[in-house]
Amino acid sequence: MTTSRHAEIAGAGLAGLTAAVALARQGWTVRVHESAPELREIGAGLYVWENGLRVLEALGVLEDIAPNAHHVTDFDVVDERFRIVQRMSFSEARGERLWTVLRPELHKALAQRAEANGVEIVTSSRVVAATPDGTIATAADRTYRADLVIAADGVNSTIRDSLGLLARKHYLLDGAIRLLVPRSSVERSDPQYQRCIEYWKGTRRILYTPCSPDHVYLCFTGRAGDEAAKRLPIDVDMWMREFPRLAFAIERVTPDTPARWDRFPMVKVHQWRRGRVAVIGDAAHAQPPNLGQGACLAMSSGLALGSMLGTSNDIEGALERWEAYERPIVRHTQRWTWLWGLASVAFPHRLQRARSRFVSWLAHRDWVARNLERTSRHVPAGAPVD
Repeated sequence: MTTSRHAEIAGAGLAGLTAAVALARQGWTVRVHESAPELREIGAGLYVWENGLRVLEALGVLEDIAPNAHHVTDFDVVDERFRIVQRMSFSEARGERLWTVLRPELHKALAQRAEANGVEIVTSSRVVAATPDGTIATAADRTYRADLVIAADGVNSTIRDSLGLLARKHYLLDGAIRLLVPRSSVERSDPQYQRCIEYWKGTRRILYTPCSPDHVYLCFTGRAGDEAAKRLPIDVDMWMREFPRLAFAIERVTPDTPARWDRFPMVKVHQWRRGRVAVIGDAAHAQPPNLGQGACLAMSSGLALGSMLGTSNDIEGALERWEAYERPIVRHTQRWTWLWGLASVAFPHRLQRARSRFVSWLAHRDWVARNLERTSRHVPAGAPVD
């Protein structure tokens, strides 16, 4: 007979909250530990692809974010001469949904859904270690015992490292400044401003993303050694000179606009589990955002974890099946998001025109398109199937 089961989760980000809701819906009691004094999600806009939307649909969260989400129909990549390098179109009728949302709004919706399902969220509680038998220790010298421990504590996960699961953590050649600017009345109504566009100029990029009725998400990307590109407050005049077609949006950035520079990380682990401990999200598979799948994969693994544990008392067996199901798509995505990102940092300036032709040629190869789209077509365990 199945008995009541309990989970302790370190980290109240998107991964941790998704796992919390998924487990609570299966009858688990769940406590989430958040090290910050209050729940918050740092970030700006977020791409939620078909695989991520399936997760939110399964958890009953999709309807909560739908009113303010932007439904993307077109995504273009353009080079220095404003030539189309890559063009993608999306159709909800074909099951190819792509929504953009405000990351804090999605985080708030997941937190509210967790609390509605009886999840206890404890702030100012930092988990510093865990043991394979399901015991966690906090910085306040408190210990908790659970049937399952979930490490959703980010790139620098202390739980992952305390269990010796880290295989490699390194930072890539580039990084980004992410921020939001107000959306003008013209941008709300003019069809040309409804598409997402990534602009290239040498090793610098700007991603223009409508992500709510009132906000546009801008992502300024450059090499880690490019001091001008990562300067904060951002050098508005420099970016406007480099990307004059986006001057109308860049000029809305002020010295008070919340922003920070982050270098892109890559995390790989030996395993996603050790005994009764599971590692999810950035703690297990942080990656650069070139395919926009980091958050979707974090939520996918959280839903799949709750689904595969289900009503089973064989915790370790369920964790083994969970990793076997979800890890292959994560490996694939990490490989392809790294490869795709090389296009913006690996070509010297004298070869920029050649880069555009080469990347455009690649993007139009069927086998490349299939590999780039494979993650968004993945159906996480527990998600609705058409």
